[in-house]
Amino acid sequence: MDNLSVSSTSESNDNKNNDSIGESKIKTSTDNEQQISGLRRLGRGIKKQFEEAFASISQRVSVAALLEECINYIIQMPSKVHELDTSLVDLKRTTNATAKELEDFYYSSNDAAKQLGVTTNEILTQAAAWSRLGFNTAESAAQMAKLSSLFKLISPGMTSETAESGLMSIMTAYEMSADDVLDGIISKINIVGKNFAISNSDITAMLLDSVSAMAEGNNTLEETIALEAAAFDIVKDQNVGDGFKTAALRLIGLNEETHELDKSLQTIKDDLYDLTGVSVMQDESAYKSTYQILKEISEVWDDLTDKTRDETAEVIFGELRADIGKSVIENFSAAEKAMNDMANSAGNAETEMTAAMDSIDFKLNRLRETGTGIAQNLFDRDDMKQVLDFSNSLAEILDFITEKIGLIGTVGIGIGIASSYKNVGIDMLVTYRSNLYCFELPTI
Repeated sequence: MDNLSVSSTSESNDNKNNDSIGESKIKTSTDNEQQISGLRRLGRGIKKQFEEAFASISQRVSVAALLEECINYIIQMPSKVHELDTSLVDLKRTTNATAKELEDFYYSSNDAAKQLGVTTNEILTQAAAWSRLGFNTAESAAQMAKLSSLFKLISPGMTSETAESGLMSIMTAYEMSADDVLDGIISKINIVGKNFAISNSDITAMLLDSVSAMAEGNNTLEETIALEAAAFDIVKDQNVGDGFKTAALRLIGLNEETHELDKSLQTIKDDLYDLTGVSVMQDESAYKSTYQILKEISEVWDDLTDKTRDETAEVIFGELRADIGKSVIENFSAAEKAMNDMANSAGNAETEMTAAMDSIDFKLNRLRETGTGIAQNLFDRDDMKQVLDFSNSLAEILDFITEKIGLIGTVGIGIGIASSYKNVGIDMLVTYRSNLYCFELPTI
């Protein structure tokens, strides 16, 4: 019994010790978890503080940068108005517009700039350029400035000068009016630029080289664009325009330099007929268009020998441009496709403009030009001129004084004026201090 009791007591003690150890482990584990949890909370707290600190710094930096940008822009506003005034004076020299029409255009040009993705100054300078080209009323100059700006907007890489000169060359060659420009020129160039491996700028550059001669060779604008796009599609050569200028004039017997009849070219129509069986004459007195001649040659091209093809291309385009001739004849289906595209191109330019208006560049330009409009409203040009007139008067007075009394006299007057201001300042300070010492505090 005693042994059993001792054994029981010992077992009981062991159980208590085990329970105590277990509780100790559980407590230690719990304490560790609490410490880890606390560290995690501390880490999250520190991270949050850093994030808030950086956010605050970023916000302050952004606000400071924005304020600095605004201040800089306000400082630049008078210069911006000065630039616009210079362009307006240029327009005034070249147009028959009244003072009121010019003043109205000065402000409306800002609205046009925001709508067309260009600067206000570009609208004014383009109007002046068009005015020099004969569009010398405010309305016609403004209309053409807007059209050339639209052309530039939908033609990546094109400059204002290229847009102006390109449109003017085409209008002159085909005797087109301003009302014909949008769909009669711009939409046609743009649809071909979209559907072929060629840009609006490339098409316009080729037309600048060739459009006058091609019109003289009885080609329509559509035929000219189609032929040159088809040739460029193969040769990728910037001289394509020059090549067609040469061909158009040679086929009607004109010298490329003088545009006058050239006796050395009088045999071309017979030579071409002997080579291909194609006549360049519509009837006894009228020539076919370059487009029609090349179309008829393309229809018999496969029946010709390689030697005959080479000779045909040289007869029409000359030895240096023969590769351009062969490329357009062999790719004439592309010219016909371009003709079909242009036949259905009405409205294409306006559709393209709508797409361009959704670009970041367009929206940034609109924001900048809104700032230009604010500058126009804040800094009245007449007020600025009055300030400059007053400043000029002061400068002339100083110029007169310095001229009469010279350097030493001027320095003497300057010292005298400075001394007077200095003495006045000292007297005011002495008087102020005396009054301060005489001041009696109230008795409490």
